[in-house]
Amino acid sequence: MKKILYDASIEHGILDVVDRLPGVCALRFGKTLSKIVLRNNILKAFAVAYLAKDYDIVAPDWYGYGRLLSLLMAILHQKKIVFVEFIDYNPANKNALVAFIYNLYIKLILAPSMRRSVLGLHVMTPWEKDRYRQLYRLPENAVRYIRWPIAGWSEPSSTMQAGNGSVFSAGRAACDWDTLFAAARLGKWPLTVVCSKKDLPHVLELNKTVGAKVYSEIAVSEHDQLMAQASVCVICLKESNKSSGHIRLGSCITLGVPSVVTAVKGMDGYLIDGVTGCSVPPNDPEAIFRIVTGLLDDKNFAQKVVENGRNFVASYNKDHYIRRVKAMLMQEPDPSETII
Repeated sequence: MKKILYDASIEHGILDVVDRLPGVCALRFGKTLSKIVLRNNILKAFAVAYLAKDYDIVAPDWYGYGRLLSLLMAILHQKKIVFVEFIDYNPANKNALVAFIYNLYIKLILAPSMRRSVLGLHVMTPWEKDRYRQLYRLPENAVRYIRWPIAGWSEPSSTMQAGNGSVFSAGRAACDWDTLFAAARLGKWPLTVVCSKKDLPHVLELNKTVGAKVYSEIAVSEHDQLMAQASVCVICLKESNKSSGHIRLGSCITLGVPSVVTAVKGMDGYLIDGVTGCSVPPNDPEAIFRIVTGLLDDKNFAQKVVENGRNFVASYNKDHYIRRVKAMLMQEPDPSETII
């Protein structure tokens, strides 16, 4: 069995086959120094690069220090990195100068480093496999699509499922509030919104002509309670060219609330029209209005969407997912090629 130094986010079913970075740092550097190292991403990158000599595989945090670690491991000629649940930074929605600088950085520094240091790259949507293989010029077998299970990670915190005729929408990332409120003005349905602190001023401005109930930065239990009471949930997304909306979709299915979801790239493989939710094109308030109204008016249709979603997620759960992630960490063939 391969020795794995692990600092990725998944814990369920993984910790029994890896050595976690905090524990290894404490043993090697002492408790006081390890606390200092673990608080700083630059120090973490250097610590992991140093510790990697004793391991076959290193699974670091991509966002915290993954790029720097790739460079350090490339310099040290150690090709040992596996990035689990990789979600890249995408400059497509940034200004032209930022996009130019980041793309130049990829071409001159990051991509060469990744080719010399990365054994495996885990992506969660099918289209990302070709994109990142080409972007970083990695071998085809180095990039593996493993679908994330959108439900079943935890029990819902709410048991009230009233279906009270209201529409619910929430989110922290890639939210298209303009399109949502445009649809709400057409539909005039009772609307409840939960948004981030950052988005709150814009949401309140849009709400002047809608009169929705607006919440911000509330507890998960309260969020679930509000969602479970609604008759429809709208997951209205902007195209961010990366994975987004999966947790929201899973919550809808778990809590038994039919959803209307924007068909952005990040939902590829997760949003199946009429099964996991009802698909609408981006920037189309009229489509949201029509489908939400249909779900509110036709309870049989709404219930069918809920049942279809629950059947879908039952066929692929976190145990399937973890089995495939473990195989990638061990650099073994995917044990579940037939699971899509």
